[in-house]
Amino acid sequence: MTRPRQERTAKEHLTTQGFEVYLPMAGGDDPVALFPRYLFLRPGYPDQSLETVRSTRGVSHLVKFSDQLAVASGQLIESVRWLEASFDRVSADQISAHDRVEILEGPFAGYDAEVAGTGTDRVIVLMRVLGSEKPVQLPMASVRKIS
Repeated sequence: MTRPRQERTAKEHLTTQGFEVYLPMAGGDDPVALFPRYLFLRPGYPDQSLETVRSTRGVSHLVKFSDQLAVASGQLIESVRWLEASFDRVSADQISAHDRVEILEGPFAGYDAEVAGTGTDRVIVLMRVLGSEKPVQLPMASVRKIS
C-alpha cells in the first residue's frame, strides 16, 4: 500500500530501484489511481529483495494475509488491465460515422480505423486490406475513440 495520494511517487521510486510496477489508472485527461493507495509490484530480477520496499518514499507497507505476502495472479493482473482499458472505451452514442478509433483487441489490435457505422453494441470500421478498404464488424468494447 502507498501513503495517501502517493501512488505516483511510490511507483517512480520503486521503478528506480528496479522493481516492475503497475499502477492502474482511470480518468482520461487527469487520471487517478483506479485503486487508491494500491499498486502491484514484482522484483525486476530473480533474487531482488523486498526489504527496501517498506522504506521507499510513498510506500506505507506491503499487503499481507497473516504473515504471507499477498500475491496477485497473472490472470488477476490481466483482468485489471482489461478493466483499466475499458474506461477509455466508447459506447454507441459517443462515436459516429467518420470518427477515428483505435482497435484494442483481437487480430487488428493496435490499428486505427475509420468508423463506417454503429449499432447498439457493434461498430463497423473500414480497414485497409490488400490495398482496398473493407468493412469489419467489431464489438463496441474493442475500440477507443481517437478523435
